Amino acid sequence: MSRRIPRLACAEFYGETNDGAEAGGFVIREVRGIPAGGIPLHAHETPHFCFIIRGAYETSGLSLALSCGLCALLFHPAGTIHSDGFRTPWGSCLTVSMPKALLEALDVPRLPTRSVGFDDADIGFPGMRMVMELRCPDRLSSLVIECLALEMIGNSLARPDNEDRSPS
Repeated sequence: MSRRIPRLACAEFYGETNDGAEAGGFVIREVRGIPAGGIPLHAHETPHFCFIIRGAYETSGLSLALSCGLCALLFHPAGTIHSDGFRTPWGSCLTVSMPKALLEALDVPRLPTRSVGFDDADIGFPGMRMVMELRCPDRLSSLVIECLALEMIGNSLARPDNEDRSPS
């Protein structure tokens, strides 16, 4: 008998999530308090980015297996079966979810078809800026966050190796 893999709705994650923000159709959440030993295999209905804010993060599944640290940026397409967790009890990440309606409106070129990980400063910079905007918001924060989310998409698509890149 096969085990049923939970499928989480847009912006739904295991662990504790804050209220986050919505900007330009993107749904942003900070996730922390992921249970010790990680979380079970699961999938998400919509694609999302995961930016590591604190701790040592591990993800594994059918399409990607890696360990990464501070400022790494991961992308999981919709339906990707994976499991994640922090090797440290105080880890946290920022998630940027993309509802189906947003993707249709943006008419984005083909997103990666499998999970991808990046760990260089260029690709991590929008994530760090987004964290700062969320922690110290002003009247322009929504616009800035939307632009940073678009930059995450653009940076990941611009990489010629976007389907085979894994943080070391």
